[in-house]
Amino acid sequence: MKNKFKFFKIPGISFLAGIIFVLVGLKGEQLAVIYSKPLNSTSWTTSGSLINAFIYIPIIIGTILLILSIGTFLLSYNKLQKNAL
Repeated sequence: MKNKFKFFKIPGISFLAGIIFVLVGLKGEQLAVIYSKPLNSTSWTTSGSLINAFIYIPIIIGTILLILSIGTFLLSYNKLQKNAL
């Protein structure tokens, strides 16, 4: 049984990483504001391009990882089924 879980380690890790990246991307505006604030300042502006970068780049990476996890899961499942026969 433990040997069967070995096949699904990479799909599981890439799935969890994809979910984390998508969640970070959904909080991108708040993260951009936090990272762009200068020290000891009371007023500042965050550019729209920085906000877009903090939103879209993690979501794109997360989506790619989710698609990768589906593909590797299908390959692992196919290999497991062939070994069972």
